[in-house]
Amino acid sequence: MPQNRNFQKVEIDLSQIPDKVFIPGVMVREVLRVRPLTHAEKEQNPRGGPDILVSPLVGKPYQAKRDFIKNNYTYVNGRKVNIHGWKSSKLYVVVRPSDIMVFLMQVPLNHTVNVNGVIANSKSRNSGDYIVCLPDEGGSLDRTTASVVPAQLFHKICYIQPHPSIEKAARGQRRNKLFDMVSKCIPGVTKLRNNSRRTPVQPNERRRNSGVVVEADILRPNSGRIQQNQPRVAPQPQNTVRRPMQTAPGSQMQQDKFMVVQNVLNSYGQRVGFVIQASNGATRNINRDTATQLCLQRKIANMTAVDNGSGEYFFRGIGISLDSLPTTYI
Repeated sequence: MPQNRNFQKVEIDLSQIPDKVFIPGVMVREVLRVRPLTHAEKEQNPRGGPDILVSPLVGKPYQAKRDFIKNNYTYVNGRKVNIHGWKSSKLYVVVRPSDIMVFLMQVPLNHTVNVNGVIANSKSRNSGDYIVCLPDEGGSLDRTTASVVPAQLFHKICYIQPHPSIEKAARGQRRNKLFDMVSKCIPGVTKLRNNSRRTPVQPNERRRNSGVVVEADILRPNSGRIQQNQPRVAPQPQNTVRRPMQTAPGSQMQQDKFMVVQNVLNSYGQRVGFVIQASNGATRNINRDTATQLCLQRKIANMTAVDNGSGEYFFRGIGISLDSLPTTYI
């Protein structure tokens, strides 16, 4: 449960935040909230024109034809989009893999920001909301596209590119120091102490069987585990790896300590494995069970496996945030 915040939040406007506070990132999943146009809205378009209103999670609203949505997007659960039966009074969430450059920043918990009429950090959470913007035609920050994305959802659709401030935080400095420059860049703002702590990852909820996914579905807690109905293999005894990794002759991957360099996600956005790298540069994809075994044997330098108390394990970065690593899909 979110902790109560007893400090007073500083209210600022998006226009007060300098461009240099935003850092580059990549949106790997494009999320749209869509609905059919009403009869009154259709009458304003020519015959055969757009009939779907599209509200991107990041960006400006626009209208599109239903074939464009059906042919390019899926529901969050991976099923094909079936527009038949949609109602103009309800929003539906569709997604697709993407590789869109964005500019982003995380709002400190002791601040609220007015972003085009939406207040970031208006709700009590353990992690500050993100502000995500698209670039304009010249590649610069376009504030008119700024959107507020909760941290829980942000880590499912975006990753942060390497940045000097992140590297400093990974070397053991205070986690939220990356975004302390917000206070420094705004004259007259008093810096308030933030003692927030990160909550443990919650277990996966069972996914709905329905093919129709509405707006609330994408905000469900998700620990990145494979679906719950898939059996989990118990960790093997010490110094035993269930599936030895095959490498080129002369490779030392079996003996080295590895580094996790990428997350491996399936089409549902669930973390099903990792890409690990040995000191000689050799890499390999491993599944969650193999990753658990290697972590228990302390063979992965920047990640550990933690027992949640029920015999299942979740992964935690050592000196890094696993959510900020690059992502690959299978």
